[in-house]
Amino acid sequence: TVLGAVLMEAFYVVFDRNMSRIGFGQTTCPLPDPAHQIRKQTVWGPFSSNKNLSECAYKKPESTEKRFLVVSYVMSALLLVVLLPLVILFFMWTCKLLRQQRQYNGDTPE
Repeated sequence: TVLGAVLMEAFYVVFDRNMSRIGFGQTTCPLPDPAHQIRKQTVWGPFSSNKNLSECAYKKPESTEKRFLVVSYVMSALLLVVLLPLVILFFMWTCKLLRQQRQYNGDTPE
């Protein structure tokens, strides 16, 4: 594993789900100086570095699920605003029809 880490430190794994394949991409990490004395002899560590290591850190892409969540709440609210008056009007219309049928049949309660 140490040998693999040393040999593959200039690359990172790329997962291509669309084409169902795995490959290697060039890293954005600042590479150590290959002419350094320690590099030629053995692997030692940990070493401190004055290079910007945040460039090589994994950055999770922003999720668009938050946008979809907001859109779904807005659409639900609009649906409620449109359907609630329709349900109320339908209920009022049904009550009016029932009253008219009672009056027509002479079944008005006394």
